This record gives sequence, C-alpha cells and structure tokens, in this order.
Amino acid sequence: MSATIKDIAKIVGVSPSTVSRVINGTAPISDEVTAKIREAMKELDYHPNARARSFATGVTNTAGLVMNASNETIFSNSFFNRSVFAIEKELQDHSYNLLIVNDNGQSDSQILELVQGKKVDGLIIPSSSLDDRLISFLQKAEFPFVVMGEPTRRAEEVPWVDVDNEQGAVEGTEALLKSGYPEIVLVADDDETVFSRNRLRGYRKAVQCRCKEQVVMAHHQYEDFGRWLVKEVGDLHNKGFLCTSNEIAFHTRKVLKELGIEVSGDAGLVTFDNYPLAEYMDPPFTAIDVDTYQLGEKAAEMLMECMRGKKMVRHQLIRTKLIVRESSERIIRRE
Repeated sequence: MSATIKDIAKIVGVSPSTVSRVINGTAPISDEVTAKIREAMKELDYHPNARARSFATGVTNTAGLVMNASNETIFSNSFFNRSVFAIEKELQDHSYNLLIVNDNGQSDSQILELVQGKKVDGLIIPSSSLDDRLISFLQKAEFPFVVMGEPTRRAEEVPWVDVDNEQGAVEGTEALLKSGYPEIVLVADDDETVFSRNRLRGYRKAVQCRCKEQVVMAHHQYEDFGRWLVKEVGDLHNKGFLCTSNEIAFHTRKVLKELGIEVSGDAGLVTFDNYPLAEYMDPPFTAIDVDTYQLGEKAAEMLMECMRGKKMVRHQLIRTKLIVRESSERIIRRE
C-alpha cells in the first residue's frame, strides 16, 4: 500500500497540512521541519502526484518552449540543440520541467491551448511565432513569456533576448577592412527578418565613409549561385565578402575557388555563425560566433524572473565574438 501525507505527518510529528505546505511550497516552513519531512518522504518512498498538486496550487512547475519546425532538420541543427540544452538545464536548476511544442508556423492554437489549459507556468516563444493577436492575448492573460529573437512588431512591449547582430556585422566588416580589402560585399539571404536587418545596419555602419557599399541578396536560391554572384558583384577579385550565414559562405567559397580566386589573398571572407565545419574549411573561415547556449540560458533566466514576478531587464543582447582565422587575412604569396 502506498504511503500517504498522513503517514509522513505521523512519523515527523506534524499535521498533514504542514506536510502538504512543504510539498506544494505554498507557505514558509522552517528548514529543520522541511528537512525532516523530506527525509520521511524518502524513507517511505513517497512521490507527490504532480497533476493533483498542479490542480491544487495552480502551479505546474513546467515551462513551455515553442519551436517553429516544418521538418525534422531543426533537430540536427547544433545551434538549436545548444539553446534547448541551456534552457532545460537552467529550468532544471530551478526545479522546473521543460515542455516543447511545435508551432509549425501554422497558427498559435498550440500556444493558446497551453495557456488556457494551464499546462505550463510560462513560455519561451521564438520571434517568428509572435504576432499581434498572440501578444495581446498573453498580455491580457498576464501570462509570463519571453521572446527569443528581437520581435518584428511591438518590440518595446514584450520581454526579449537576442544576439547583437549589428555589432557582430561591424566587427566582421572591420576585420576585412583592416586586412586591406578595398571593397566589402555583404552577401545575405534577405532583409526580411530583424536579425538580417540588424546585420545589414552593422555592415553599413562599418563601411560608411570608408568604402563603397555593395549589398546582394540571394533569397535562398543557390542554384547557379556563381553566375548570379558575378552578375550582381562583377569582378570578384580584390574584394572582401561578409556572409550572413555559413551556407552562403560555403557557396561563395566554392565560386571563388572555381574562378581561381584565392581566399586570404585575392579575396577575403567572413561568415556569421561559427558552425563546427568553419574551422576545417580551406582556408579556415573567420567567423562571427553566435553564443546560442548563452541565448537559451538568458531566455530561461528571464522567464524564471518573470514567473516569480521579479523586476527584470526586459531587452537583452548577447555579444558575438569574432574568431579570426585565415580566410579574412590578406596574405601575399610569392611564387
């Protein structure tokens, strides 16, 4: 027969209500009594019913992470995995569980169900899943949430954490300028997201009054990338390339190689996102490292503060780190 709260109370010599308050954390109990109750629970192998406790207290000790995945490839993304690991670890350190829900970019019904069904105490939401309707719903419900990534709308109203993409672009561009490349080309996928626009702003800040601005947008089209790049940029010799993703950097490097243009000599290259393969490229890529572990950790910290009703810094930026390797240098090779 399973142990009950009354059994624990009898062993410790307290009332069942005191045991209940310790289990649910609903009232302060002395450390000495709490320790005795915990020891008795262990001795009797007593495990509280999480669902019943949630029903009684209105607290689930669970936080939700909304992800926007249209296919399984996101799970092989090391950047995504590092953020999730950091979020889960930070929550576990505060005795919270993590529930992951796929929004799938179709609607916010999953999020509404979590909130209205009181299945979680707070949410971490990617900026791509946020819209005006959802913001208004969460604010009206006074429900704790934190956004990962600077939102495209009403950013001043909601708590969010993001990477300092603008500063990263400044540092990457300056690395190429310092190496002596007279023209710097920004090769981006688009300028539709906030982080893309921030990277564009950082690039423009760095080249201002120092060299001609040249921005080209691939729009995620990599077929016949070489012909497109030459058409947009012209002669690729003697230029530095700031690439807003590793994928763009890999394609740019391939085009330069096919044209006989030597990276770290005839052309320079810097990429955002320090994927593991970047340091093994030929030559190794100089990379603007985005600390997604710290991004996830900070999002979880902010959510814990929000759920506990504490004052917090509502908008936080995680600094990037420039990792200088051979691709951004300008090495004069003598025959």
